[in-house]
Amino acid sequence: MTFSTQKPWLDAYPSGVPHEIDTSSIRNLAHLLETSFKKNAASPFSVCMDRWMTYGQVDDASASMGAWLQHLGLPAGARVAIMLPNVPQFAVTMSGILRAGFVCVNVNPLYTARELKHQLCDSGATTIVILENFAHTLEEVIQDTPIENVVIASMGDMLGFWFGRWITFAVRHLARMVPEYKIPRMTASGKSRTLIAFNEMMEEGGKYSLKPSMQSRDDPAFLQYTGGTTGLSKGAVLTHNNVIAAILQAQAWFTVQD
Repeated sequence: MTFSTQKPWLDAYPSGVPHEIDTSSIRNLAHLLETSFKKNAASPFSVCMDRWMTYGQVDDASASMGAWLQHLGLPAGARVAIMLPNVPQFAVTMSGILRAGFVCVNVNPLYTARELKHQLCDSGATTIVILENFAHTLEEVIQDTPIENVVIASMGDMLGFWFGRWITFAVRHLARMVPEYKIPRMTASGKSRTLIAFNEMMEEGGKYSLKPSMQSRDDPAFLQYTGGTTGLSKGAVLTHNNVIAAILQAQAWFTVQD
C-alpha cells in the first residue's frame, strides 16, 4: 500500500475535509463570539431548568459583564477566575471576560481551599466570579491571594425574576446548599476589595459601553489548569488562535456532506 502524501493520515480524511485550517479571518475569540451572537441572535443558545437563553440574550448579558470588568480598570490580559458549575452564568461570564480583553481562569468548583489558593496565586487572578455555594472555600484563603474583586452569583440569577428567586431560595434555605461565609471587604494589604452580587454587577455593567477587545490571536485566552494528579496543578496556556483553530477544525469535520 502506498500513501499519496508525507502525512499518511490525511488519506483517511473524508472528501471535503480540508487538510489545513486558516484562522486569519478571525481576529480573536471576541470577534468569533460577536459574529456568532449577531448571526444567530434569535436562535436558542442554552437551556437550564426549562429556561432558555438565545444567542442574543447571551450577547447582551456578556456585553454588560465585559463592560463592567473594563470599568474596573484592569490591565490588558488580566486574569479573571471563574468558579462556576454548569449554569447559565458560566457562558455569560466566559464570553464577557473574553470580550473585555481578559484571560479566563477556569476553577473547579469542587476544589479544596488549598487547591483554590494555589490556582489563584499561580495564575495571578485579581478578580473572581464564584457561585455562592462555594464562597466559604474562597473565604478561607482569599487574604492569601491576589483577589481584589469578587462577584458572587446565586443559582437562580439568570432563570427569570420569580422562578430564579424561588430557585435561589430553595437552594439556600430548603436544600441548605450554601454554607455561611463572609468575604473580607479589605485585602490583607489594606486595600478596599470590590464585593458585588452577580445581578447587581450586570445592572451596573449595563450603564457602560463595552470597548472592542484588542487581543491578538497569539495572546492568551485561557489558563486551563491540569488535574494535578502527579503534583501541583499547572496552568496550560491556550491562545485565542488555539481555540479558534479547534473550533474551525470541528466545524470542518461536522459539516461534511456525504
